Amino acid sequence: MADNDETPSLEDILAETGGSEFDWGVGDLDAGESADAIDVLRFTLGNTLFAVDGSRVREIVGFESVTPIPGAPEHIKGITLLKREVLGVLDLSKWLGIQETNTERTTTPRLVVLEYGELTAAFVADTVDGIESWPESIDVRNVPDNMDPKLKAFAASSRWVPGGVLVLLDVERILNEAAVR
Repeated sequence: MADNDETPSLEDILAETGGSEFDWGVGDLDAGESADAIDVLRFTLGNTLFAVDGSRVREIVGFESVTPIPGAPEHIKGITLLKREVLGVLDLSKWLGIQETNTERTTTPRLVVLEYGELTAAFVADTVDGIESWPESIDVRNVPDNMDPKLKAFAASSRWVPGGVLVLLDVERILNEAAVR
């Protein structure tokens, strides 16, 4: 490794750890080549970073009024009318057991509308951070062992990013199990 006043290079760090668990083969590309990638939508629930497959996102809109449904499970926030369509609104924080932040809200929450086959539902995201590309060849069960079991059950994958672990959620499973039909 380099002198103590220098920041170690990635090669130095990998040499010390014996390699990288997150080697997706992207570094093996020649200049001008690109890996097959999927676009994912990054968002937060509380202080936790999440992503969903961008091809499953129909739209993102400002938080609309939500009408509660009497007797609905706790994770069903209610329904909303969006472009003449009634949509169920999920509270993924409750469904996944994510702690809500106690800090003052500085952004307006967003409704993220997801579609999978015949299923369409929305969920409330505290923030929407944008789109990023993930290699399509990622290990789809690359989920830390110490992750909360409820969250782990709905995680398709994860990766380290600045600020923590970004968890890719399994949209099909969430819509099949959390959405009320």
